[in-house]
Amino acid sequence: MTVPSPEDVLRAAGGTCERADWLGEPPEAAPKAPAAFWINAESWIEASIPCRPWIVPRYLLRGTVSLMIGPPGVSKSLLALTWCASLALGAAHGDFVPLAPSRAAILNAEDDHDEQRRRIGAALRQFGTTPADLGGHLMRMGAFGIATLMAKPRDAGFILTDAYHELSRIVIEHKIDTLILDPMAELHEADENSNGELRHFVAALRALAVEHKIAILLVHHTRKGAVNPGDMDASRGASALIGAVRAAWTMTTMSESDADNFNIPKDRRSYFVRLDDAKANYSPFGAPRWYEKTVVQIDNGEMVPALIPWKAPAPRAASVEDCARMLAEIEVGVKGEPYSPRVARQKRSIRGLLQRHGHAASAHETLDALIEAGAEIASFRTAGRKIAQGLRHAGKPAVEWLDEADDASRDCAS
Repeated sequence: MTVPSPEDVLRAAGGTCERADWLGEPPEAAPKAPAAFWINAESWIEASIPCRPWIVPRYLLRGTVSLMIGPPGVSKSLLALTWCASLALGAAHGDFVPLAPSRAAILNAEDDHDEQRRRIGAALRQFGTTPADLGGHLMRMGAFGIATLMAKPRDAGFILTDAYHELSRIVIEHKIDTLILDPMAELHEADENSNGELRHFVAALRALAVEHKIAILLVHHTRKGAVNPGDMDASRGASALIGAVRAAWTMTTMSESDADNFNIPKDRRSYFVRLDDAKANYSPFGAPRWYEKTVVQIDNGEMVPALIPWKAPAPRAASVEDCARMLAEIEVGVKGEPYSPRVARQKRSIRGLLQRHGHAASAHETLDALIEAGAEIASFRTAGRKIAQGLRHAGKPAVEWLDEADDASRDCAS
């Protein structure tokens, strides 16, 4: 049996066998989807690459989101307001050095209009300026109600709120260069412990920064408990927050060991705070930056706090008595095992020993002094039979030191 062709079927029905009539005109080509990737294999001249669009080198870069974290009461908001004044004036505040005067805006959801003016007025004293010198370059904002930028309606995904779009319009209208949002927790309805939700929120802010070519700084709280300076994991909530920002800093009160190092009375150490790099994608990590809380009188007669950059004195050197006390602890070790010579955040690290004796700020110099005083770095076998390095003095603590074991085996062989 011969199977009829499509043309035969079409003729039998009284049609034509012209292909165009039978199949119809070919459909118009579907529009191409936007390209997902850019590609370039050409060579380039390095001198022609545009420089990164820094507003403040190491701190604020256009098109990115940065993060300042610290416990409550450490003066994060005070520093944020001071940086706003620094940006508007183009004046340095310690190593926070704007490349030029620029327009800064701060959305502070906790301090009202008058409190912001008090604090900025106090901050301006250190620059030798007054509010009139700001030239309209510092915009202060607060919310009439809740300043939520990203909401999560019931049974729906996240939405950008009217407040978000209003903020976008303000950035355009007032030609803002830097936007500071303080505190972050007031600005979204995301679950802080959800990596996905927190990443969604920061992505919306990054889109705002990229679209308007601005720098955004988020002010956020640390988790409960003690915070180690420079610890990126100290941020409250999911770790995606740190992953999404390009730069981050911790702000902490002076520790007791730092107070000892700098000869600061214990009852005055709360007057000093330090800022440490926790993440720096586009610049090297720097030394801690110190600030002293001072109180100044503004023109209405009130006393208002201000943060002044403070140069820490050189850490005190370990004395003979200091070394003797630390060597005695090295002989005991940590739960029977030697201290590790690494200055790191681990149980056996000598870091804890140095902190207790007030030499954390000069850790490597103090370790050199201990070795000069008789401490040794040697390999030993841990309780788990692994090989590790440890500190010993006068052969203690009593563990299986590998050089001693080698000596014993050589003696037996002879």
